[in-house]
Amino acid sequence: MRRQRCVTSGAAIGLLAAAAGLLAAALGACSRSTPDVAVAAPTPAASDRAGCARLVAALPGSLGPHLDHRVVQPASDYTRAWGRPAVVLRCGVGYPPRYLPTSTVDEVDGISWFATQEQDAVVFTAVTRRPRVAVAVPRTYGQAFDVLISLSAPVRSTTAARVR
Repeated sequence: MRRQRCVTSGAAIGLLAAAAGLLAAALGACSRSTPDVAVAAPTPAASDRAGCARLVAALPGSLGPHLDHRVVQPASDYTRAWGRPAVVLRCGVGYPPRYLPTSTVDEVDGISWFATQEQDAVVFTAVTRRPRVAVAVPRTYGQAFDVLISLSAPVRSTTAARVR
């Protein structure tokens, strides 16, 4: 049996170690910069699940500057998130607790959004669509108009209009 001996120089080993270190640091920085977003996944009615799947498939990868797609945990076919802090979309939700058919809504690009003030975000719910869609926009973003504009076309094209 013949033995083979591999000889490498100390410089080559040092170069490989440095490259491995840089790769590990880069991967670590990427994972720290975009950690997963914890989102309570909704449980849509059976009649809403297909519409939610169509909507989530049609959503953009980015909602604008600094609003790129984020991974949602637990994984769900009914949620999506963008940016840091995260704008969170949930599909197949119920009506907001304070919503009444006579409530004032904000009309943005053909979608009627009912706003609910939360501690750290404003939650906009498309109350006249089936399935209903809720979008939580962190208060740090100020105006939610650009976010709602970015989401209106996929919401309009994948959900059904309902009379409120």
